[in-house]
Amino acid sequence: MLLTAPELFFWWWLFFAGFAPGFYYAVRNRFSEVQPLVLFIVGLGLLYSLMFGNVGLIFRQRAQLMPWMLVFAVVGLEQRAIKKILKQRERMGQPAAALAK
Repeated sequence: MLLTAPELFFWWWLFFAGFAPGFYYAVRNRFSEVQPLVLFIVGLGLLYSLMFGNVGLIFRQRAQLMPWMLVFAVVGLEQRAIKKILKQRERMGQPAAALAK
């Protein structure tokens, strides 16, 4: 269990720093484009929650959902990087209109 701790910490950091904000941003701004992916993730997640009662099975089977969830995590990390660049430009007194939105 100690050997899986780094992956677990990274996964939870990625979930809260990337996936959650990225999912919120994508659903709010581009729902019609991400709707099939959202339905797939939710449907497979519900199926897995009904089928797997053992925590060990869930830990192994989450790898099947991870690539699809990484799509939203990258969106969230990109939005985070854009906000960071905008803050830096504001501090330097440069216009940030090119990166807005």
